[in-house]
Amino acid sequence: MVDQDRSGGRFEAPANTVVEFKGVRFTDVEFRRVTFEMFVASGSLFKQCDFRRARIKAGQLGNTRQTVYLDCRFDGADLAGVDPLYARFERCSFDDSNLKEWRAFNAEFVDCHFAGRIVEAKFSGRLAPSAAAVIQPPRVKNEFHGNDFRRATLIDCSFFDGIDLHAQLLPEGDEYILIDNIRERIGKTRAQIARWPDQTAREEALLMLRAYEMVSRGQEALFARRHDIGTPTAIRNKVWDLLSHPL
Repeated sequence: MVDQDRSGGRFEAPANTVVEFKGVRFTDVEFRRVTFEMFVASGSLFKQCDFRRARIKAGQLGNTRQTVYLDCRFDGADLAGVDPLYARFERCSFDDSNLKEWRAFNAEFVDCHFAGRIVEAKFSGRLAPSAAAVIQPPRVKNEFHGNDFRRATLIDCSFFDGIDLHAQLLPEGDEYILIDNIRERIGKTRAQIARWPDQTAREEALLMLRAYEMVSRGQEALFARRHDIGTPTAIRNKVWDLLSHPL
């Protein structure tokens, strides 16, 4: 267990063991290219630390006592195996880091920068009741704003439970779509699709609509990559057109 503060220098992780940071303050410490078999942080602060190209195979970046990362760099880091859990990230960079299948249901991100491919990451604006019951200090919402995804390629990623998409900088281009008033639009589009005479097309379209209804849970807006879903192209494009139609 690491329980002493540190400023400057390099941290080397011992091999084949759990490294637990408990209630520590690390400032300007280098973790570059370090490999952690398991990383656990609880009630700690990492400020201006360099995690570039680090590999964290397992663990939690923030246990129930919230850990905060300020102005840290995770560029090129392999974080696919570690759970962000209750961590808070402020002004951190995740350029070309591996965030595959990250389930950031309870983590906070403020003014962070993302670049490169991000595959199947999920971000939430609200904690589940079971999570809210244990986190210290207590909270029910995740602060999530000012994040820059413009240089990222978001593949099958989703934002749900109250994330303000207009408070982020999102990727642009024909492959992406941002739709406001998504709850109302889904209801109207479902009613239109229900009248389609082609049963197969109708069922495919309704399944697509249901999928995006689920991934945009608790949202006023939906952001998606148009062709992530496997619905046949002609049907998929027609559904997007209906959802985008002026109210």
